[in-house]
Amino acid sequence: MAQSGEVDTARRILERVRKRDLLREGFGTRDIQRAGWSGITEPRRVVDGLGLLVELGHMDEWQEPSRTKPRTLYVVNPKSVPVRH
Repeated sequence: MAQSGEVDTARRILERVRKRDLLREGFGTRDIQRAGWSGITEPRRVVDGLGLLVELGHMDEWQEPSRTKPRTLYVVNPKSVPVRH
């Protein structure tokens, strides 16, 4: 069962995707944290909110290889966020 903070963070992240503040084709947790948006700057809450969005099918989670450790990227499910023209 998702907690209210997790749900609120997930909702705020989806709002930013809809506003096109986040790339639909891939972004990481640091992209969200560094932006300094209200309510979604705390690392644990960002991870929890993204995890809920993945669990609900709004996003997919991918591991991007790097020289040190893999970076987790999130890609938005096109069915979750309608395209604006």
